[in-house]
Amino acid sequence: AGTWFIIKSMQAKLSYEKAYRLPTIEELFGDEDLEMGSIALRPENSDNFNLNLTWSDNFGKHGLYAEGSLIYRDTKDYIMRRTDSQNGGKRYASYENHGRVVTKGFNISLRYSFSHWLSVGGTFNSLDLRNNERYVAGGTQQESLTYKARIPNQPYLFANADATFRWRDFIWKGNTLSVTYDNFYVHSFPKCPL
Repeated sequence: AGTWFIIKSMQAKLSYEKAYRLPTIEELFGDEDLEMGSIALRPENSDNFNLNLTWSDNFGKHGLYAEGSLIYRDTKDYIMRRTDSQNGGKRYASYENHGRVVTKGFNISLRYSFSHWLSVGGTFNSLDLRNNERYVAGGTQQESLTYKARIPNQPYLFANADATFRWRDFIWKGNTLSVTYDNFYVHSFPKCPL
């Protein structure tokens, strides 16, 4: 990882990480109801690159903050959730390792504040997870029908926004009253075929 202050109020960060994600208890053993475990799951491993720019400054009682990030992940043995059904028609979820998945994404955050009274801001995220396994099985030349398609059951566009009002010394000295309003948005995303 490295960081550099381009100017006093702007910072750039660049990082690389080799990451491993172990399967969760539910992914390995299920939940004895709707989740079927798979004890054969291997850990995910990925090479991740991140670039981030942050700018922050104050103008008297006004404060502004902006941040933007780019993300690239190349994941092997991606742990994918899928739905199946048993003989009786009962549906359940199971997990499997999927060869390779590439994630490209960005996020943008903005925030404005006025003195200690007001803070308004939000974040917008885009994470595009795509199947990067070209062939159906190792050693065959049968191309996967979902090669380069989005990974199902994973949201790829989401955002949030909030506004907070604060009154210091509300009613008596030392008290602070805060009122916050939050909004969340998740765009519709690809589902597993039934």
